[in-house]
Amino acid sequence: MQPESFVQLIQAGNARTTEEEWMRMVESSDRPLEKFIKYDVALAELKKQGNIALAETLAWACIESLLSRCTPKEALTVAGPFLQAVGKSDELRKQVCNLYKQAYEGAEGLEELLAEAGIEGGRPVRRALRTLNVCLQINEGDYLGGRDEDKAARIEAVDRAAWEYTLETGNGSISLGAVLLADEYQPALANEFRVLRHFAMDQLRTTLAKAPATIVMDLCREKGGTIESTDLEAMLVPDLMAVDEWKKWWTKARAAIKKTSDMTIEGRAPYVITIVDSDATHDDNFLNEFRTINDPLLSHAALEKHVRDGRLRKSEPSEDLMGECYQRYYGRAVELSKEGAVRAGLLWLISLRVCELGGLDAPWDEATEWFTKCEKLDQVFKQAEDAKLIEGACECLARSRPDEWTSALLNLLPAASTSSCDVFASRLTKAGIEFDQFESAVQRVFIDPTEHFGALLWLWNGPDIIKEIPGVTPVTLVMKILRTVEESRRSDTISKSLEREITTRVRAVLPAKKFDRFRQCVEDIEIGMAVALKGQLLRCEGLGRAAREDMLGIIAERFPTMDQKKVQDKWERTEILYVTDEGMRKKHAEVEHHVNVKMKENARAIGEAAERGDLSENSEYKFALEERDLLRARLGQMNKEMAMAKVLTAEDVPTDHLGVGSRAVFKHETDGNTFPLSFAGPWEAGTEDSWLNYKAPLAQSLMGMRIGESFDFDVSWAKGTFELVELSNAIEGVDSASESEASATLEKSAQGRESGV
Repeated sequence: MQPESFVQLIQAGNARTTEEEWMRMVESSDRPLEKFIKYDVALAELKKQGNIALAETLAWACIESLLSRCTPKEALTVAGPFLQAVGKSDELRKQVCNLYKQAYEGAEGLEELLAEAGIEGGRPVRRALRTLNVCLQINEGDYLGGRDEDKAARIEAVDRAAWEYTLETGNGSISLGAVLLADEYQPALANEFRVLRHFAMDQLRTTLAKAPATIVMDLCREKGGTIESTDLEAMLVPDLMAVDEWKKWWTKARAAIKKTSDMTIEGRAPYVITIVDSDATHDDNFLNEFRTINDPLLSHAALEKHVRDGRLRKSEPSEDLMGECYQRYYGRAVELSKEGAVRAGLLWLISLRVCELGGLDAPWDEATEWFTKCEKLDQVFKQAEDAKLIEGACECLARSRPDEWTSALLNLLPAASTSSCDVFASRLTKAGIEFDQFESAVQRVFIDPTEHFGALLWLWNGPDIIKEIPGVTPVTLVMKILRTVEESRRSDTISKSLEREITTRVRAVLPAKKFDRFRQCVEDIEIGMAVALKGQLLRCEGLGRAAREDMLGIIAERFPTMDQKKVQDKWERTEILYVTDEGMRKKHAEVEHHVNVKMKENARAIGEAAERGDLSENSEYKFALEERDLLRARLGQMNKEMAMAKVLTAEDVPTDHLGVGSRAVFKHETDGNTFPLSFAGPWEAGTEDSWLNYKAPLAQSLMGMRIGESFDFDVSWAKGTFELVELSNAIEGVDSASESEASATLEKSAQGRESGV
């Protein structure tokens, strides 16, 4: 598998497949050593996605495998780039350090150089590796070229005890330590352009006259593989030739370049000279790689890249190449269709895409027929990760189910990937689907954000439809995202792989474009919600320290006086709604019933009333529209409350005073009768018994009381002065006897209890 294929796989979030394909590659004994070096881009992408642990594991496994079939010095050519890609990894640093010790065993001053370079210390990886690689391969008499400047030097002496170098620069001698030497210089050959220019000008002039292509190749390589004729002229004129000599020399050099297979020359004033690999054509190289990739998604990604890269070079893939690729996918699609395998859907979609890329006749009739019979469309869409494949799947769905495809897409949207949601929404809006028809799908995302995390991130990215859905605001979305990350880390039912995927994706999405979306969100909220958002951020350890500190900093910039306020007790905080776990489940069920029953019934009522005609005089239609507005407003309020909700734990409940989550027993000062009250949020089960909403006026009056203090009750079910005689934790549960006692005490007056108490 090519490095680019690994990068695309990692970007798609397929950590497991990445690991499997990497290990398969590592265990392949016929892969040349130099091929592994290029795979540092895959490790760098893992690091970028936040999956450093997997990057370390894959790097370590590859290096250990290489040591079984090559020397330590050869293994270092791979280990160095790998360590540089992963970065902060103490274990990998140690492994690479040991490789240097094995590769250069017996070298004078090796231990001192390792310490000076800081490979196991705090020095940046790139700088440490550069120091070692330069200093271990140069000796007295060797030449150096400037790393960032047009300069050269010759090594006159090396003190390996102190790792000090004496250099002759052509303008005198200088002394540099190992680290600074590697910062400024890199090894150079005696016949390189910059060395000849400083130490052998006569030889350089001879080479310019007799072998101009050699000079151009050298300068082209020095510039990273490509150079323009104007840059070439600036490097040679007037130091090495007069202005009037340039044109004649360039004509000779251009003719020499055209005769060599190592460089190409394109354009006109300025010309562009590029070093090329002339061993095989691009198509031949690609086909050799393509035939070794078994996974259809990976081979398709490689094909997409090959075609894209070719078009950048203004080159189209050959008909033979596209034909071979198409036949591979089409043949497999036919085989799997006969077997009744769902996997056939993916192969049909890739076949259609290959035809689009190569200008071939697409098998639409066969693909549409298969989609018509398919009963597991959700699995087909889940397999098709690429946006182009999703577009093909939508087209097949529309062709196979012309009367049902919009409702089918709306049903599939919550479980779709982030990129798929974009495709779905685009096709649905073009088909005339209004925003209110998206409501049910969006609420399904809210009800189970872990299962529908891709769609949740899509909503966060800000599609137009969310602007019209009540209660779905940027702050409710970011609170839901952060809470999902936190809950995924605590849950025993969520797999570790899903937890890592959620965490990795959030670390990539929230900081996007320097937190622009988050900044806009913070600009539009009041300080109360900002306090709630800050609290959620502080609890969300999975976000990563750097991102969390950046986001907290954005809040602090918007609300500079926030932290100057006194710490509030839980019952005083207006930005947080404390609830029990049971209450949260109850509210989830209420929202689900509201969306999937009440709102759907209302939608049917609107449709039935509209069919009766003359809407201006249709009272049933007007009533149904009014009910729809009320239902939406209620849904918006519930979403807002759920964004503010925080589940109480036993540790949240105070022990020295009455607070949220407390169970209190009050005793009448005269007759000695007692009754218990438990204080929690407005959603709690058993509110007909002894549970009170802590936000109600009576409960607020009782908050903060301590044992021995008294309160004058004046409600239908309790009159007189009562003393607080006992406090316990209601979240840990109340024993059955106490609950029975509470029920008996309050049952007689339940009907008279004030609403909200």
